[in-house]
Amino acid sequence: MIVLYAYNEALMREPMGTPLWKDWPTLMERANIQAENHAGYLGRYRGEDDPLGYIAPRFPQEELIMGNLSAWTNKRDLYDYTFGAGTHGGLVKHRSRWFEPWPFERPHFVMWWGKARLTAGGGITPVFDLDTAMLMQAQLQIHGPDANCFGWGRQK
Repeated sequence: MIVLYAYNEALMREPMGTPLWKDWPTLMERANIQAENHAGYLGRYRGEDDPLGYIAPRFPQEELIMGNLSAWTNKRDLYDYTFGAGTHGGLVKHRSRWFEPWPFERPHFVMWWGKARLTAGGGITPVFDLDTAMLMQAQLQIHGPDANCFGWGRQK
């Protein structure tokens, strides 16, 4: 089974735990519940010690980088959830409250089609792999969008 994976990174204005972030866990819980009930949603990465699924920084000099990885059946449903009228759409609209403009050359967002497992009951279990996410991010940076990895714009 092939599904759509989406990896996103953001540069936090301040470290988690400061007053700026006091409402964030509640907002993300609400956004995650909406995702779980949204058409096309298959799951999110939960492999670290954070119940909301944040991905820890990769490098010490990037201690303010927050990331997430999710899986969807299609691009349209992901777009509707990301930018729509729900909690996540509101977070995106007001993201400058929590996040700095992206200063790095690498793209902060990448999507790609990848394999998932079919369960015995006919369900779909995404296979979350951070190494693949970062490889796709690098591929998008070096080669631009193509059929393997892409952003919201047009694919080649």
